[in-house]
Amino acid sequence: MQELINRTITNKIKETSENYPVVMLTGPRQVGKTTLLKCIKEEEKINYISLDELSIRALAIEDPELFLRTYKTPLIIDEFQYAPELLSYIKIIVDNKRFENLSDGKTEENGLFYLTGSREL
Repeated sequence: MQELINRTITNKIKETSENYPVVMLTGPRQVGKTTLLKCIKEEEKINYISLDELSIRALAIEDPELFLRTYKTPLIIDEFQYAPELLSYIKIIVDNKRFENLSDGKTEENGLFYLTGSREL
């Protein structure tokens, strides 16, 4: 693992994930988005998957529901722009989790998904 330069955004990402179910980190290629989230992943015990891998990307595109059942939350989905089909399914998961938690009085729907991507394809 590369040594990460301590950045102000690291704490902001952690804080945001405590208050929201989905955190999206976007920006140009090769600026450190993945490296930053991989370091947070190690500290916070977050699962990681990259859509750079073609077979994983194919599953995300062809069967988003199965993809999201296969990879458990909390989950970093790197290079998310390759499978925007996942968004509707992520919304359903978040909504269902909120509904379940209403009856339990919990707030465990926060910090479920971390999405990284760039607009460049």
